[in-house]
Amino acid sequence: MSKILSSIIPGLGERPVIFDGGFGTRLQRLGLPSGVPPAMWNIQNPSAVCGVHLAYLDAGADMVTTNTFTSNRWFLGDKAEEATAAGVRVARGLGRGVVALDIGPSGRMLEPFGDLPFEDAVEGFARTIAAGAAEQPDCILLETFTDAYEAKAALIAAQSRSDLPVMVSFSFGENGRLLTGLDARGVAAMFEGLGAAAIGANCGMGPDGMSSIISALARSTRLPVFANPNAGLPDMESGQAVYRLTAEDYAPLACALFNEGAWMVGGCCGTEPDHIRALRASSRGLSMRARPANVPEAITSASRTYDASEIVNISDALDARANPRFREILSGISGADDQADAAMELAFDAIDEGADALRVNLDGLADARVYRALIPRLQQESRAPLIFTDIDESAQKIARRVYNGHTITSEAWKEGGLG
Repeated sequence: MSKILSSIIPGLGERPVIFDGGFGTRLQRLGLPSGVPPAMWNIQNPSAVCGVHLAYLDAGADMVTTNTFTSNRWFLGDKAEEATAAGVRVARGLGRGVVALDIGPSGRMLEPFGDLPFEDAVEGFARTIAAGAAEQPDCILLETFTDAYEAKAALIAAQSRSDLPVMVSFSFGENGRLLTGLDARGVAAMFEGLGAAAIGANCGMGPDGMSSIISALARSTRLPVFANPNAGLPDMESGQAVYRLTAEDYAPLACALFNEGAWMVGGCCGTEPDHIRALRASSRGLSMRARPANVPEAITSASRTYDASEIVNISDALDARANPRFREILSGISGADDQADAAMELAFDAIDEGADALRVNLDGLADARVYRALIPRLQQESRAPLIFTDIDESAQKIARRVYNGHTITSEAWKEGGLG
């Protein structure tokens, strides 16, 4: 059972909680050579990393995010675990602040749109997180994810290697969606359902551009919401990103995110200790908005969010208990890939006939590994959400793990009177 976030962050939900600010850009100003991953300085120059942490704490930050954003096997290879552990030790050695183990994305696209298998992503994140969790941070922060499926892999990894609360933060585009298409409401439904401790947004835009994202998240989840915007949008000068939003201009815009429903606010790229100091001063005395007691049920595909009440025409094409043809496929064809091929044809026919969603149930007639072959392919070809009604618990577990989105199990569907 995960620890409760409010038990490690004093006053959460009662007062403004302040994150720290940008880290990589700060280290570059201190002399981090071009091309050297910032996390390597946890090993090579820990005093510089410590100095950045102290500057933010002295500016009024409550949260200390470790210098481990790129500390994974995809960026650092066999140095990842050493750099991660060292980064947590530096932050813990300060003896101040709430220490969040910072985990960034892999820099790769997951299958079926890229070449990184989902389970390989889980394992890669798990190794990094295990190394960091062993050094006893207070919580885990997954941030700057533009693909909900990759964030899911990282969250599963975190939950498998520690009982620390996990906050998950996404980088949304100006259209209010992730790179892979899901909107803020869908992200909130998906990650509250997966057991995240808090949901937020960071990077990609300045505090004014993030306002609508934070408002949408706050309306869509019972969890704490947080925000770490950039110091505006950068200008490029001599190949370098230059952020021009001053601390004095940043503070009131970032402070307004508390009014949109955030309980924790800080900064990302381009923000400095002065930005955090100004934010702390501007936010004193603010009251926090209560989380909604009830949130309308939503389900999602990989890229689209639906009200549960919108799902009217649910096809049984892939329900072996209801559809004799699917039952014949599972009984008469061997091999998960061949069974998935045949099932795809049934699914396409159902969608062409106007199905809002597909009910999926192997009914014990095939190895649950069929789900690993079928679900990613269905989601690559269609935006229709899937509803899993398989009574076999192991099959349900695999289906929920592989599915990129938020679905409703058979029990919840029946209890809601929706099917």
